[in-house]
Amino acid sequence: MLETYGHKRFWPMKEFQRRGADGENETKEVYRDMTTGEVHHPIDKDGNDLGWNGSPTPLPSGEKLPVMSRSFRDHYDDIRWHK
Repeated sequence: MLETYGHKRFWPMKEFQRRGADGENETKEVYRDMTTGEVHHPIDKDGNDLGWNGSPTPLPSGEKLPVMSRSFRDHYDDIRWHK
């Protein structure tokens, strides 16, 4: 069963945007709401992308923002995802 309560409701993910001129994938740091499947792109009041530094959405009372350590962010691309 997927745990979706508390801070486990929002999962940090990288969303594919396009392939760059050098052939590398260009991605965006987003949060996926695991209860609804919605993808949230955190931005500040000026419209700048905040990625995982931002809140996925105004959180309901009692919900916590996921905690991403610097190590998690630095090594995200090294994660071996199961297909």
